Parts: sequence; structure tokens; C-alpha cells
Amino acid sequence: MVARYLMAVVVGVVGSALSVCAPASAASITPGTYRVFWEPRPNHVVLPQAAVTRPSRGGDDTVDVHQWEFVAVDYRPAGPVFQMRNAASRLCLVPSRSRPGVVAVEQNACGVGDSGLWYVAETGGHYRITLASNPRTALYGAAVGSSEPSAAVGQVGDEPTARWILEPLEKR
Repeated sequence: MVARYLMAVVVGVVGSALSVCAPASAASITPGTYRVFWEPRPNHVVLPQAAVTRPSRGGDDTVDVHQWEFVAVDYRPAGPVFQMRNAASRLCLVPSRSRPGVVAVEQNACGVGDSGLWYVAETGGHYRITLASNPRTALYGAAVGSSEPSAAVGQVGDEPTARWILEPLEKR
């Protein structure tokens, strides 16, 4: 009798601990292909330049270069972790320090390190995309060296420049 009582207490304590330590609920996006638009200028899509011409396995020249696949690769307490892979080039969106003072993003080979992994969270009806290695570092749109916006990463608040419209595309 005492053993059953102790077992019930242990199960209750473990269950309570698991509910407190359980990972956050899944992001409001599902893995799939999306067009990604900058909230302040919805007619501008994300298309950073590629650091390499093609990954070794090749790309698909028939796919629209503005399509991004959100591929779930991990799950952490803050939620699912995604690679953002360009559907045409098959390259991933990764931070790049190619410009002094600005951490831009580029398309480069997909890796297993944290540098190209992203959290996606809904905010204000749109989405905030942050680095999994540092969730305070968000993908934002910025005019860097020209009037055309480009994407960069940095510590910015929840403001329109750091929010994105994700338009899901049907599988073909």
C-alpha cells in the first residue's frame, strides 16, 4: 500500500516536472515551401545572393527562385528549428560577415551547425525569424548600400523591419 502511494507521488512529481520543462508548442508554420516577403514592402521577396554557384547535388532550374523550403531539423525547448533552403538552388540561408559592420545573409551549402538554423515565431499576424544559436538575433530587411532592401541579421526588436510574410505554396 505504501509502495503504491509512493509510486503515485513519484508519478505526479515527474508528470508535473515534465509539464513545466516540456518544449514549447510547435511553431505556427509547418515544414513546407513558402514565398517569404518583407512586411514593410510586401512586393520584395527574400533572395540573397549565393556564396557558391551550386551545391554538389545540383539545383532545380524549373523551380521559382523565390521559393523557400522550411525544413524542420531539430526540436528545442524554444520550438522547432528549421533550415531555410532555397527550392531552386538547394542552398540554405546562412549569416555572412562579407560586409564590414553588417551581418548579411547569403545562400550557402546547408550544414549541420547552428549557423544556418532558424526559429520561426508568429508575431502580429506575420512571422519573426531568429537564429537558433541566438534567438535575440533576428532576420530583418535593411537597405544596405542601395535603395533595394536586402536581408541581414542583428539584434532588433519586434518591429516591421524584422517581420516577414510567409505565403505557403501548394506542393506540385
